[in-house]
Amino acid sequence: MPYKFQQVVICAFDFHLMLAPLTGGIQPNAPFAYLVDPNSYNQQYSAGTKTPTAHLSFAPLNWRSLTHHHFWKHYQTTQTDPVTGKYDFWKLQMPFIGKLKNEINLVTGVPKITGTVRPTIFLSGIGWSTNVTITLAGQMTEAELSHFVGSLSNKGAAVFEINGKRMTLPELFEVIGNFVLTEVYQPKSIDALRLKRHLIVCPFAATGPVAHYPADPMRKRISTADRASLHSILVGAPVSFNEVLDLERDKKFLVTQFYQGPDFALTYFEKGTLLFMQQTAMDSGPYRAALQSQLDCLLNNIRNYLIITFGLYHFCLATDRNPTLNQKTRTLRTDLMFTVKAIPNSYTNQFCQSFHQNFTALGKLK
Repeated sequence: MPYKFQQVVICAFDFHLMLAPLTGGIQPNAPFAYLVDPNSYNQQYSAGTKTPTAHLSFAPLNWRSLTHHHFWKHYQTTQTDPVTGKYDFWKLQMPFIGKLKNEINLVTGVPKITGTVRPTIFLSGIGWSTNVTITLAGQMTEAELSHFVGSLSNKGAAVFEINGKRMTLPELFEVIGNFVLTEVYQPKSIDALRLKRHLIVCPFAATGPVAHYPADPMRKRISTADRASLHSILVGAPVSFNEVLDLERDKKFLVTQFYQGPDFALTYFEKGTLLFMQQTAMDSGPYRAALQSQLDCLLNNIRNYLIITFGLYHFCLATDRNPTLNQKTRTLRTDLMFTVKAIPNSYTNQFCQSFHQNFTALGKLK
């Protein structure tokens, strides 16, 4: 029985590395000088001060996020000042969260499917990540959802509208990135795009069979045809019956199972993750609103974990045996190597544990 979807949230993000300011090159604009100074970074974070620009406004994560959001409250414990006992936001590269002042509209091109767009920027001393959260609502088949995900590619459709201009997701990323480059950093600053586009696709409301993805003789398994459709959604292109069997045989992706139940995630390290919490998406009982609220928290925590992990990974990779590094940057690399490898010790979410253990490139960092 094919799946049908009534609400789906998609998170798309990238990562831009900015090494030059740290190593004495072109610096940030004066209001953002704290990005390259450890003491100022921690002071700015603790003060909670906003830094506005023409199109953006940045602020530290607020007290509620640091106290109640599961990833942030555990992540900050990986780096504590041994003298004061306070969290060291510089050694964490805890991001400043940027909001875009311009409104972005979503034009799906399908009358029965509507949607909203919410952009945010994660800014730190090592660079920034543009995150675009898309919420789709309507009646969607597997093929229609796969087609929409495909429209977010480099050759995709102009489904976003900003200031009356239609553009694709890569073009939207470029527009927001240019705001960051021109309003946070001084002229002629050059970034390095290390992560072009990573997606998390998460159904919030769906109909279809509740079954397990991994093969288990004791449990009903999702049919091969439906497993192929789920992969099609993640890659944004058709995946055939035989192709999914080949992918499974060759272990070309990661399956994360939650609490031995039917909830699972499919991850392609180079593309993204399909997070399918079936028990919540399929539940129509009196607790559905509460379950969906919990799912929203889980999705945001996984998104935050991935943005931080990829950012720290790419910084550590780029600075490995780099002769141009000054002492400050070498020290920061040592701190961030510890931070990124310590994350699963603090944040015990199943997805974090699974991703950290199986992302082999991360384990090769020295």
